[in-house]
Amino acid sequence: MLLSASILPQIKIHAFFFRNLYKVELKQWRETATLEAKPIPGRPSRKLGPLQVDLNQMLAADPDATLEQHCQTWEHLHGIKVSISTMSRAIKRLGWTRKKRRWELPSGTKPHAAPGESR
Repeated sequence: MLLSASILPQIKIHAFFFRNLYKVELKQWRETATLEAKPIPGRPSRKLGPLQVDLNQMLAADPDATLEQHCQTWEHLHGIKVSISTMSRAIKRLGWTRKKRRWELPSGTKPHAAPGESR
């Protein structure tokens, strides 16, 4: 079976890509004996790390507070000003969700009610 002229360049590109990928993985295997992903370069976050340590206690202490109020509380307690976006990302990473008017950890599975009963 003959390949059409329009498909041949695409095959060459794919072969080139996979050959280079193989070379990179082979080099990594020789150097580290693993094929695990390398850590993302860059400095660690200055605010997010410390924020996640004490945030659980702060959320549990005042579940009705808004993001802005949590930011103000954090600044008052630790002297570090945190934006609403940073606070939101930290809360999200901890697994907390906003339900109605309060912050709470997500529940696993909801209990099933018996037939005819409401939850």
